[in-house]
Amino acid sequence: MSSALLSSPERGESSPADISPRAEANAAQFETFIVTGPRAFEQIVPEWEALDQFATCPMQSYAWMRAAAESFPSGTPFLVAVRREKEITAYAALVKPTGKRRLECLGHELFEPTMCAYADEQSCFGLASALLQLKEPVFLRDIYGDSAFNEKMRSSSRRQVCVPRPMPAHPFVKLNESWLEPEEHLNAGRRSDLRRARRNAERLGALSFPVAEPTTENVDEVMDEVYEVESRNWKGRTGGAIAMNPALQRFYRNYARMAAARGIARVLRMRIGAETVAVQFGVEFNRRFWLLKMGYDESFSRCSPGMLLMLESLRDAAHRGLEYFEMMGQREPWNRVWTDEGHPAVSFRLYAPGLNGLCGAAADVVGTIWRKAKEAHQARASEKAIIARARKGTRSEQPA
Repeated sequence: MSSALLSSPERGESSPADISPRAEANAAQFETFIVTGPRAFEQIVPEWEALDQFATCPMQSYAWMRAAAESFPSGTPFLVAVRREKEITAYAALVKPTGKRRLECLGHELFEPTMCAYADEQSCFGLASALLQLKEPVFLRDIYGDSAFNEKMRSSSRRQVCVPRPMPAHPFVKLNESWLEPEEHLNAGRRSDLRRARRNAERLGALSFPVAEPTTENVDEVMDEVYEVESRNWKGRTGGAIAMNPALQRFYRNYARMAAARGIARVLRMRIGAETVAVQFGVEFNRRFWLLKMGYDESFSRCSPGMLLMLESLRDAAHRGLEYFEMMGQREPWNRVWTDEGHPAVSFRLYAPGLNGLCGAAADVVGTIWRKAKEAHQARASEKAIIARARKGTRSEQPA
């Protein structure tokens, strides 16, 4: 740890963490400190990057967190870290969103799994204990249920209020040589549908599935194409496309640049002639392909471009000798075609014991009730508007 960090006026340093009884033997090893302020995350960059060697998924990496910090500036950064023998061995990058009374994980706007970084299980335990000592309410959304962090959170929450809630599982495919022919994992009906879709595509032009490894020189151009193709369907019509969300666009562009510099960025395309009709953007990390974004041009729906590209993407991952294909997101009809397996997930709401924790819990309960009531009101209003339009249309069709 540099002396500049230790003397920084923007950092509020705590006393050593009060580790739970189960970890008393390790209590002397760890010291907790907290960094806050607009430049909080800039102060530990070398130590932050050093933990990448222990990362098992991209969400734990420095590049992911740095891209999130640069892309979602609303709120106050709040970094919780533990160190052992003056070296940072675990951290959680949090933020206090503007207008909220709780801490959330940095990049929560992405709705991707939350992963804290740690060098080993002891450090993971120390970080979990440190988070449970915070006086601020904390919402940790979508932690992998099969991760060490989930285990440590549950085992160290004896004196604190820790409310776990199940989350939808995240699908994945465990690859082996059989996935060199992914068609064989489909039933006869699906195989027939894809053969028909492929014939429809080939009638329109030469079919190809190029795989790109973007470089720092061309990554912006490649990502422009990803955004453009991703918006050519319902996402574009409803405003859910990345191209229509400046913050999301900044994040994926910033992350893609850093991933390209590390040689792990991948963009897969389906092309008919010279036209790209489907795309996937992801990274190759820890012997796995992580599918982060995908899109297709719905004007080619008779060619099932999304499904055909997924077929070739799985084939390519198996050909590269990867061990898993992480589909991310939630279980949906399109990915259930390929797998029934998924990483279980859970969220945690943490409240300090005493009055502060009680106030935080009460605020969350009231906020949840208000949000659900508002959503119900909007749904009823929308339903009434649809009925009113239907009645008006019926009356206008009556003979004079």
